[in-house]
Amino acid sequence: IIKLRLSPPPRLRGPQYVLNITATDDNAAGGPYPLSSSAQVVVGINDINNNKPLFQECQNYSQNAVVLENQPPGTFVLRVHAMDADMGVNGEVKYGIMHREGGASGFDIDPDTDEPLIGICQVTVVIADQNDNDPKFQNSRYQCE
Repeated sequence: IIKLRLSPPPRLRGPQYVLNITATDDNAAGGPYPLSSSAQVVVGINDINNNKPLFQECQNYSQNAVVLENQPPGTFVLRVHAMDADMGVNGEVKYGIMHREGGASGFDIDPDTDEPLIGICQVTVVIADQNDNDPKFQNSRYQCE
């Protein structure tokens, strides 16, 4: 029986471990020397989805998220990137935009460029004025004294 050790608990990394096992008899029958046999056991490690995606540059995204008003749909705003330490399909990252309930976003994101574990990065996008509107008075009539 091969078991994981209790203390300290192992930190399993990688897709597999190769264990070299040797069995040796006690030579109780009094032979010239103990007899032994060796075997190699390959133990595969199944990754579990226990890491959430992390945005390494999250704190910098809002500094670069500026778009002029009146831009056409499809205008590039910002590229974000997250990494997930899990392996295989558990480490694949998909992106989405979270909406407040009842609210719609003016933005789209390519999902294949979040899984049961979600990493969140809040980004503030500044809509910059394009200076394309004449000034307007709030009231139609004013009185001076």
